[in-house]
Amino acid sequence: MKNWQPQQIEETEKYLTIGQLQQTLSEQNYLTLNNGYLDFDNGKKIKFGEGDNTIKIDNKYGLWAGSTIYDTAPFRVSSSGSIYIDNTILPMMSKARAYRNANQSIAADTWTKIALNTETFDINSEFDTAVNYRFTAKEKGYYLVCGSLQYQNVAVDKPIHIGFYKNGALYSNVRGFTATVGEDMGISLSDIIYLAVGNYVELYTYHYMGVNKNVMPGQDTTFLSIHRMS
Repeated sequence: MKNWQPQQIEETEKYLTIGQLQQTLSEQNYLTLNNGYLDFDNGKKIKFGEGDNTIKIDNKYGLWAGSTIYDTAPFRVSSSGSIYIDNTILPMMSKARAYRNANQSIAADTWTKIALNTETFDINSEFDTAVNYRFTAKEKGYYLVCGSLQYQNVAVDKPIHIGFYKNGALYSNVRGFTATVGEDMGISLSDIIYLAVGNYVELYTYHYMGVNKNVMPGQDTTFLSIHRMS
């Protein structure tokens, strides 16, 4: 193969157009432009679509973006942003967030699940905000999990905990101590948790203040957010 360098492009240009690419490659005898096709030396032909946003290889759809479905396209992106390989849609990366929209009374000296009953977003419909108040993974992987909650009218110098439960058992937690009596106090926790398909995560809390205390509502106050990293 020849030692070829691409044509110099003016600094004001941000990208190569298809026409520039065709001209540049044709001038170097790597391919020829024949009735709209790029003909390579090995006989393969590439054609940039006829107004339908396609790229064809040997007259078969190879890359496509638009609203029409071509079953022969090994890779395509729908107009809504969904990605297909061999006509099978790829699951979108899990992203979910839910929060508590009303006060929740928390008894002392016991782990209590926070009933996160309102979604901020839930890309793959994995967060149950109606019955179990949990995130259940549809894809295996490592998930970044972040949680926060805030107690109302705390007692002074008493421990409070925030914890993540995985599959019904305590997985990780953080303890803090209340400072000034009568004030509100927040606490947060983050972790990376491996989840198999069907594994679930819940937000829990524990306090030692002797009487029932309210965890305060609000999407900026008491929430759980989850994002699959890999």
